[in-house]
Parts: sequence; structure tokens; C-alpha cells
Amino acid sequence: MGAANRGLNTAYINADGKYNYGFFQEDCLDIDQFAMNNEHTDYDLTDLDGRICICSMRLTPYSEEITEPVAYSYNVYNRETHESMDIPNLYTDSPYKSVMDSFTELEFLPMNEFIHKENDILKSIGVTEQIMNGKTPEYTEIVFE
Repeated sequence: MGAANRGLNTAYINADGKYNYGFFQEDCLDIDQFAMNNEHTDYDLTDLDGRICICSMRLTPYSEEITEPVAYSYNVYNRETHESMDIPNLYTDSPYKSVMDSFTELEFLPMNEFIHKENDILKSIGVTEQIMNGKTPEYTEIVFE
């Protein structure tokens, strides 16, 4: 997707081997790149210490033809350590919200609501708490002699 973007499909393969698509999530670390594809008014990043990461989720697999996300959110990361920053009132009354409000046709959810939406989608395709919190599969190399 690019140096500032990451995209991933989230799905579940059930015990019968059926693939159940959940959602496609894209994370964009370059707000100017994000702005190229979305209507916006002017925004100013000069006084902001952190870097905004915009997350979008859509319920269809990635394709050039289908581009409509169903949910958006954002988080702010330290420019040097890349750790999440704790910004008071991030989604209600912050300079970061003012920047995100410049995207006139988009509505941004607080990250906890975005994650709740993800979890609801996963549950709807059969993913349980046990599955979500399960161990990572281990792989063993099979050597044929």
C-alpha cells in the first residue's frame, strides 16, 4: 500500500474450513496523502506535536472499484518514539479534532467505538472470545528425505 499506509483483511476460518470475511482495515500515517482522496477544508499541522494515524474500515475486500469505508477513527503517535500519545479530549475538544473536522464529508468515531465495531463484526461471523484470545498457531517445518 505504501510507506505510510498499511492495509489488512480480517477474517475467520471456521472448523468446517469455511472462510468468513470480516473487514478490511487501512491505517494511514500521512494525513496529506489521506487528504488527496477526501474532501476537506484547510487544516494546519504546524502546532501539533504528534502524528495523526487515520484508520478506516470497510466490510468488503480491498479493490480499486469498492472504496467506501463504513467507519473512520484516528489516533495520535509520538513522532520520535511512535508510541500512542494520551491527548486529553482527543475526540471532543482538541487541536487534533479540529484537523479531523476539516474532512467535511467524514465522521470519525472515538477509537474505542471503532474497536467495538470491529469486535461486533468479528462476532457476527462466528469469532468467539476464546478464538480472539487464543494462542498464535505454531508451525513445524516438515522435511522430506
